[in-house]
Amino acid sequence: MQNTGRDISEQVYRFIYDDISFFEIETWFYNIISNYDSDKTSPFFNELITFNFRQKDAKNNLKSLLKEVWLKTYSEEITYERIRRVLRDIINEAIPVNQGCRELSGLYFSGYDFIPYDFDGYLSEMLDIPLPIEYKFGIKMH
Repeated sequence: MQNTGRDISEQVYRFIYDDISFFEIETWFYNIISNYDSDKTSPFFNELITFNFRQKDAKNNLKSLLKEVWLKTYSEEITYERIRRVLRDIINEAIPVNQGCRELSGLYFSGYDFIPYDFDGYLSEMLDIPLPIEYKFGIKMH
């Protein structure tokens, strides 16, 4: 079994954003450790294999570790996964379209110019539609 950086980045991203449980990421880590095809002398790899999944507040500690090391190292791959997730969530109606367009528009203006500019156009047409948080707290965020 070969693990690419993209496969690992996708799992890390899914864990950080609560798409998979702590138990699932722990099981997954144990399954890939022996097959990891990267530099096993890297500090990140050593931190990962010595991480105590039974420690108090392990879930938050693991998220912090992954955000600190993995996301910085593989930020571009993580951004691509984020884009895929937003698009999937829009299609599956897991998030409102205006929320997805806002996120994609923000990524476009952050330099990811492969994202169609159309999402910003769609967003400008939907500015009067409140986001879920605006419903909940009665605030206007734009």
